[in-house]
Amino acid sequence: MIRFENVHKTYKTGTDALRGVTFSIRDGEFVFVIGKSGSGKSTLMKCITREEKPTEGMVIIDKYCISKMPRALVPILRRQIGIIYQDFRLIETKTVKENIAFAGEIIGVPRKKLNQMVDIVLGAVGLRDKADSLPQELSGGEQQRVAIARAMLNSPKLIVADEPTGNLDPETSESIMALLSEINRTGTTVIVCTHDSNLVDRMKKRVIEVDDGLIIRDEKGSGYTAEEKHSLPQSMIDEFVPEVVSLSEITGAQDPVKEEKKEEPLPEFPSEETKEKEEMKPAKVEETITVVATKKEKKAEKKAEKKEAKKEAKEEKKEDKKEEKLPPKKNEDPDFPSDEDPDFPSEIKEDKDK
Repeated sequence: MIRFENVHKTYKTGTDALRGVTFSIRDGEFVFVIGKSGSGKSTLMKCITREEKPTEGMVIIDKYCISKMPRALVPILRRQIGIIYQDFRLIETKTVKENIAFAGEIIGVPRKKLNQMVDIVLGAVGLRDKADSLPQELSGGEQQRVAIARAMLNSPKLIVADEPTGNLDPETSESIMALLSEINRTGTTVIVCTHDSNLVDRMKKRVIEVDDGLIIRDEKGSGYTAEEKHSLPQSMIDEFVPEVVSLSEITGAQDPVKEEKKEEPLPEFPSEETKEKEEMKPAKVEETITVVATKKEKKAEKKAEKKEAKKEAKEEKKEDKKEEKLPPKKNEDPDFPSDEDPDFPSEIKEDKDK
């Protein structure tokens, strides 16, 4: 993943090579960077490889802000990037095999493993029979293949090619681009800076056009000239790397661009049906309230009645218990007549008085 966030680059001479460039490239993409001489495309490529440091903004690769990376860590970054130059940059005193192996020797790859890696990349570019040849004994296309093999040695996630077909004939250029396309199919991200309009038109890849330090076109599946039907929507840029923290969030600055307020829709004039519904609503609410209230009252009355019945039953039980405990009174036998009765015998009454 590569992301440019509002990148500016001003040289000491006062030249503004880049003026607020923002774009994103997903892992595994093949992208052409095109533009006139002096448009800023070479500066853009150098910012990716950290050959140049932006004056403002951020360049992010795999969530790491390389524009603020210490100089001591730059070599570690470049081990993850395969760089292909227009002038090949091969060491004339070394053979093809030694030129390719040189990249592995710098990072300390063991000799046995390094020889195996060199043999694999030589086979990939079709130069096993030229392993012991010197660069001056090769054609321009073969030298470029050596440069590609050198870039492939460390299995980088990203390959950056600056005018890889600039010094080659059309037929050789096609074979070089076919090789880069094959590398891209394995999952490696490839970025090619070129003026070759024929190759761009044939391959129909994503095209980023730079002019006067600005990106004036970013189209997917396009050619060297603009094709609106293949344009890449600006909204897709942030979808490439949604996890990357924006520059405004890191610096704490407020976003100058404010979202436009949406116009509130006018209220609709209520119809007769809606009026009737609104009138009916409070009546229904009152009915429900009264129903609920009556239910509650009935429940309360039932509870009160039950309590009263329980109290009465308890009181009756208490009275029965008291009557059982009291001793029986004298002459309370219903069969024995009372002395107050007029029929009571006088003799017994006199004896009683005595």
